[in-house]
Amino acid sequence: MNTTQDKAPSNLVSVTLNKRRTPLLIDSGACVSCMAYDFALKIGVKITPVSERVPEHLLSANGVPLTIMGQTEVTVGLRGLLVPHFFIVIPDLNHKALVGMGFLQKTGCKLDMKANLASFFYDLVILPLFG
Repeated sequence: MNTTQDKAPSNLVSVTLNKRRTPLLIDSGACVSCMAYDFALKIGVKITPVSERVPEHLLSANGVPLTIMGQTEVTVGLRGLLVPHFFIVIPDLNHKALVGMGFLQKTGCKLDMKANLASFFYDLVILPLFG
């Protein structure tokens, strides 16, 4: 029997990153937002050395140390609402990009897992979750 309760959790939203439509992983367990190195090259962003605010060592969800290639500032498009945000560039990331707690707090993100929705900026933008 397939019911809503049986569905695997969805944690992706469709956004634009520098005007390129991209599935974006919402990761409430991440302390920073990350972007795959190959994807960063594909969308032509400038990668710069990381700022002093970035932790020196980052770990993946399974505890493996991550290699930090640099950082980049990208415009995240949430249904036309443009939000500038810094991403740490990581090789071999499993997703093109993910947003962590900094972005989620900055945008006032609320997740409604029952309805499969993510809302931003006090419900100004509401996006369906998929995945």
